[in-house]
Amino acid sequence: MFITDCGPVPQVQNGSASFLSTKFSSSAEYSCAHGYDLHGNKNISCQSNGTWSESTTTCVPVGK
Repeated sequence: MFITDCGPVPQVQNGSASFLSTKFSSSAEYSCAHGYDLHGNKNISCQSNGTWSESTTTCVPVGK
């Protein structure tokens, strides 16, 4: 049985992603470095077609 793998989690400048797996149905959660606010989706998931769900996540300087 083949298990879908989405590969590396998309990177976010001035942020990072926490995840346990890159396999189908797993998820990743973004967070931003100190001094930055998260804008967009905090979570993405590995889809059955082998891609990560669309993310509009960015980390912008606090107050911007």
